[in-house]
Amino acid sequence: IMLGHHCWPPGEAEPRPPRALISRSKEGEIITTAMRQVGIPAIRGSTAKAGKDKGGMQALKEMIRTLESGFPVAISPDGPKGPRMRVGMGVVQLAKLSGAPMIAMAWSAQWRIQLKSWDRFIVPLPFGRGYFVWDEPIFVPRDASPEQMEQCRQALEAAMLRITAQVDQRAGVSGIAPE
Repeated sequence: IMLGHHCWPPGEAEPRPPRALISRSKEGEIITTAMRQVGIPAIRGSTAKAGKDKGGMQALKEMIRTLESGFPVAISPDGPKGPRMRVGMGVVQLAKLSGAPMIAMAWSAQWRIQLKSWDRFIVPLPFGRGYFVWDEPIFVPRDASPEQMEQCRQALEAAMLRITAQVDQRAGVSGIAPE
């Protein structure tokens, strides 16, 4: 499943592996190690909570530099704590600042374990079929108003929900309900 970077962007002779935004949590360290094994570097940081710096501003700057250098950035748009399958405004702000499009991507696996975590994390099992789908790019104008940004956020969330349902159906598994 972590091979999605080998098939995007379409038609490019040599794929450019994305950099993945991963929180600075203990769980994030595990994910960072796994991503490193398949050649995907991490950008560590997340939104501050209750005045505690979690590296969000530094991560934002690094993501903008990454996008400007021609590499994609992979972000779980519902953040490290949710709500599950609800897109936050951070990815929209990044798209606005960088000029890079947002592209909804989803995957599912026929044989899998679904964890009892807040996000119902899926662990694919060996030898099953996996499905990976992406949608059309969504551009956020650099001069977007708060209302336009909210429209872009809603469009990305709708695309994420739609293609997630598609890949779950292809895999023959029941979908996970948004929170």
